[in-house]
Amino acid sequence: MNNFLFSSEKNLTLFDTENDYILFEISDELYAIKVLEIKEIVSNRTIIELEDLPEHIKGFANIRNTIFPIFDLKQDLALEKSKKYGKYSVIVIFEDPSENLALIADSVLDIYNIPKENIRDYNKGGNFSRFIDFEVEMNNSMVKIINTKKIIKSKY
Repeated sequence: MNNFLFSSEKNLTLFDTENDYILFEISDELYAIKVLEIKEIVSNRTIIELEDLPEHIKGFANIRNTIFPIFDLKQDLALEKSKKYGKYSVIVIFEDPSENLALIADSVLDIYNIPKENIRDYNKGGNFSRFIDFEVEMNNSMVKIINTKKIIKSKY
């Protein structure tokens, strides 16, 4: 079993399943990441923005005395940047033993079990789909599934 930390810092025990995904929203679009790839979700923190960072790095955040580069998918996915991150924004920290990396999202919606047979290849192409491998239709909306390993490899 895996322990999953929410921003309240209470543990929620989940079953070790490949089909559980965290659904979140960025610029009114829906995205998902496998629960097993996420270490923690925390409430929005102060993000220090520096000059000369790659466009996909929003800045850095100090989370329990560890510095995390914060990945901003709005640039890479050509999403509307006018919508500002607000008080409901969250930072999603990836589970990777060699890297500290997180992304910022407008909000986390829920955890869903998505059967593999419902997931299909994402073939939209173009520069802005480099982190998306699959998609699934849920409640008449398309949810794009993000490959966190590709984000980790491309962070700099």
